[in-house]
Amino acid sequence: AQRSFLLGLICMVSAIAMRHMGFLKIEDAAPVSRLTFNFCFPCMLFAKIWKLEVSASLGRAAAVSIGFHGLWICLALGVAWVVVPRKVRGAKMGQFIYCMSGFNIGFLYPLILASDSLAETVFPALVVWDLAGNVAVVFGYNYLVALTFAPQPLAPSAAAASAPPAALASSSAS
Repeated sequence: AQRSFLLGLICMVSAIAMRHMGFLKIEDAAPVSRLTFNFCFPCMLFAKIWKLEVSASLGRAAAVSIGFHGLWICLALGVAWVVVPRKVRGAKMGQFIYCMSGFNIGFLYPLILASDSLAETVFPALVVWDLAGNVAVVFGYNYLVALTFAPQPLAPSAAAASAPPAALASSSAS
């Protein structure tokens, strides 16, 4: 854990020094952050999961994860149906359901992997929990919610009918 801390500290000091010397600008922060997360995080997961010993006893964790996430989906749909008023359903309902059911627990991986004892005991169960139920919710169910409740573009005739009169007058003048 101390080696990981020192490596992180060296990276932060290097970034500060490169920014101070003009190699990095404030505008570079978002792309560098995206690149680091999108490249390094999957590589770290692959390296750790590759060595992971998954036993058959973790099947219970998978079953509980599937059951828990299934019940959570039902709860999210039920609460959204009761809480979101009928007159604003549609995109707002989809947003409400999406916010209630997204479980991105990937941020826990580096925290757990920083400790050798947790990496051996907790990490296998966390990966099984994540892959069995959470991935299905985040990548399956949430995409279905987004497809179902996405705002639909107005047809040209409907757009013209809903446009303010001043916009219609200026478009007919040109």
